[in-house]
Amino acid sequence: MKLSLGTLRAGRKLGDIASMPLSALPVALVCVVSTCLMSACGWWFGLRETVEPVPPQMPTSPEYMAEQAALHSNYRMFANTNSKMHDRPAGDAPLALQSPLPPLDAEGWLNETPTADDISGKVLVVDVWDGVCPYCSLTAPLLLKAHDKFSDDAVEFIGLTSAEKEDARAYVDAAHLTWPNAYGAGETIDALGANAPTLFVIGADGHVAWHDDSARYWHDIGKLDKRLEAAIEHALSAM
Repeated sequence: MKLSLGTLRAGRKLGDIASMPLSALPVALVCVVSTCLMSACGWWFGLRETVEPVPPQMPTSPEYMAEQAALHSNYRMFANTNSKMHDRPAGDAPLALQSPLPPLDAEGWLNETPTADDISGKVLVVDVWDGVCPYCSLTAPLLLKAHDKFSDDAVEFIGLTSAEKEDARAYVDAAHLTWPNAYGAGETIDALGANAPTLFVIGADGHVAWHDDSARYWHDIGKLDKRLEAAIEHALSAM
């Protein structure tokens, strides 16, 4: 540990305290303690700078900026008077891996109502979305891309939202989602532990194989499509 000049001076003066008048002792002690604390803080922050250096800011390329501009051109929000985006504490994690998929309870379905035969023995992508989350609409094209890529495989997509029918319809139509989407599915979203929005991949055994840890809620959408597609491929390989 390095000792500063202030610490050395403080140490030298400790021997003089006994000869000081009683009334001066509190002031002297305060000065000594303050000097020691300042030295200790300087050492601590110096140590932290050496052990945990802050990485330099990475420059953004023109390609990255163009990609972000194109992505945010689709930035939209939709009404949802039943939004559950902030119902759960921010630190809560979604339903744990290997947990069974809870019953898909909802007030109704848009596009079509999935049956047990539609999803049994297949990999299921569950998109828990919320219209008031603009990052859901931003990443909708990524879901469409994944849906097209696995259209010939044993993969089914469904969407879940707490929104009422008309609010859900506005989002589904604007995002061009063709797969079944449940509205009024708040109880199912709670059972999934999903601070909407959250993506899940359910294995053919009916258990959670992957989730994105509410990436869109945290605006962490970089390479989300690649992460999702890799999770689907892994679940297919386990069949």
